[in-house]
Amino acid sequence: MKTKRIIALIDLTRLVEEDNETAVINFCQMASELEMPVACVCIYPQYVAAVRAAFPKLTIATVANFPGGDSALDEVASSIQSSIAAGANEIDVVMPYTQLIEGNIAYVAQFLKRCREETADKALLKVIIESGALDDKQIIKATAICANANVDFIKTSTGKIATGVSPKVVDTILKVFAKLDNPPGIKISGGVHTPEQAMAYIDIIAVYRDEAWITPQHVRIGASRLLDALNSSVAPKPS
Repeated sequence: MKTKRIIALIDLTRLVEEDNETAVINFCQMASELEMPVACVCIYPQYVAAVRAAFPKLTIATVANFPGGDSALDEVASSIQSSIAAGANEIDVVMPYTQLIEGNIAYVAQFLKRCREETADKALLKVIIESGALDDKQIIKATAICANANVDFIKTSTGKIATGVSPKVVDTILKVFAKLDNPPGIKISGGVHTPEQAMAYIDIIAVYRDEAWITPQHVRIGASRLLDALNSSVAPKPS
């Protein structure tokens, strides 16, 4: 039961720099045939149209302002528009976290407002705060700005810098959520490789939110290797 619960929360991720369309299609074929479906697949924007054409019912997430968080706002907005037009259901956009670190809070708020306008009712908006680059106060500030922008999810990490997610980061975000009437969801990413790690994060969430909240509508786990580990944990032992 734990395995099925975790799998339902997974954003099955393939963000490989040197990739090709055939490999991505094969990856999505595998995802579409899972006995226990994942929440979505997460792929680079250039593959969205082909994947949508091949798999009309698959939930597709893609990235924007990724991974550095330093693209121009108009460029990010255009990327979001193009991805949605190509068939993306969810947008994982990197917050301009270096601007946050430098204290340019107004720009970060403006950036998120524009991203929210571009996704509107057309796609879920998941904002990557890149927690490994932030201290505790900055994580709290980033979480508050995201909540004020009415984003759908706060995502911890790109998985592209040395420091990924940690229990402390998730706890810090959830403490901010606890003060809100209608908090965003949380996507835990950046180093979740084992079922034990995934369950440990779910247990942290359960301290702050009731069991009914811990669904794909509010909780995601971004992972590329976790699914294989989960399948191995339930595979029948050879006779």
